[in-house]
Amino acid sequence: MLDIGNAMLWIEEAGNGRPIVCVSGLDGRAALWRSQVPTLAALGHVVSFDQRGVGRSSPSAIRYSTTQMAEDLLSVLDALGFEAATLVGHGMGSAVALELAITHPGRVDRLVLVAPWPERTESMRVAGELMQALLERCPVEDFLRFDLLRSAPPGWWDARPGLLPEHLDERRAAVLSPALELARMRAADAFAARPWMANLRVPALVIAAADDQVVACEASRQVARSLPKARFERLEHGGHLCLRHRARDVQALLAGFLGGPAT
Repeated sequence: MLDIGNAMLWIEEAGNGRPIVCVSGLDGRAALWRSQVPTLAALGHVVSFDQRGVGRSSPSAIRYSTTQMAEDLLSVLDALGFEAATLVGHGMGSAVALELAITHPGRVDRLVLVAPWPERTESMRVAGELMQALLERCPVEDFLRFDLLRSAPPGWWDARPGLLPEHLDERRAAVLSPALELARMRAADAFAARPWMANLRVPALVIAAADDQVVACEASRQVARSLPKARFERLEHGGHLCLRHRARDVQALLAGFLGGPAT
C-alpha cells in the first residue's frame, strides 16, 4: 500500500529505471495493465495502482473529478520520489494524464494515451446517460455485464465461450458501490481538454481501435491532432479494452515509442 497523505492506494511495481506510471480509466484498477506490464518493465520502473475508492485502495466519499484524480496521481509521483514520469493512460486515465501534464508539465516526460477524447461527443454523452440510468435503475450485475460486452470488439466473447463470467467476477470485485461508480462516470463526462491541448509540448503516442464502441476512434484522432508532438496509431480491431483484446499489438506500439529517444 502507498500512503499519499489522505488515502492509502494499492500499488503494483515491476522493473527498474525510468518511472512509467499506468493510469486506469473507469475500471480504476491496477489489474487492467497486467498484459502490458512485462513490456513496460523491460523499459523502466512501471507502477500501476488501484485508484482512490476502487479495488483494494481506501474507500472514498469525495467529489470525483479528473482534476482530483490528477492530484492523486501527482501524490503518487511524490510518494514514490519520481521527479518526472512517463504516463500511460486508458480512457478516463488518459484524461487524468492530460490534466497532470498541463498543470504540472515538468512532472511528465512522455504520454501514452489509449482511447482518449478531447471532450464528450453527442453520441458519447447520450451513451453515458444511458449507462448511468442502467446503473441507477438495474442491478449492478446488469450494468457490469453490459459494460464488458460493449468494451470488447464484436464477436470477441462469442469466440471465447465461458470467459465472460470470469471477467465479470473480477470486475464486480472492484466495484465498492454503485454510487461511487456513478460519481466516476460523471467525472469522465465533465472532462474537456480541447481549449488547452495545443499548449502541451510533451511527446505523445495516441492509440485507438477502429471498432471502439465506447470512445469513437475519430475522437482519439482529434486528440492526436491537437497535441503538437503526438503520433496516432489506429488498430483495426480491439474495442475499448484493446489493452487486453489486442495486447500484443499494443505491446509493440509501447515498445516502439518508449524504447526510442524523446522527440
